[in-house]
Amino acid sequence: GLINGAGDNKFNPNANITRQDMATIILRLMDLDDYKYTFDPNSTATNAFTDYKNTAGYAKKAINIMVQNDIMSGHEKLLNPTRSANRAEAAIMITHMLRL
Repeated sequence: GLINGAGDNKFNPNANITRQDMATIILRLMDLDDYKYTFDPNSTATNAFTDYKNTAGYAKKAINIMVQNDIMSGHEKLLNPTRSANRAEAAIMITHMLRL
């Protein structure tokens, strides 16, 4: 249940992973392991990022939680939720998650 398909009955194992998909997977892992994290649905933490509106509906809560808990950060007021995550970003997000 950590990773779902890409829709249309496809899994796409060789596809790149987006930052929003990575945030979603990390949140599922945190919930599975009962991580204690902050989530305020009324938080304005994502307002600082001009492209948060580009986040897919399924990933909005995950992105919000990642930002509120300093697991994910942006660059120059951008979160780049639909851009592929690179290895360094993956390592940083996982390290920040483990610090919780």
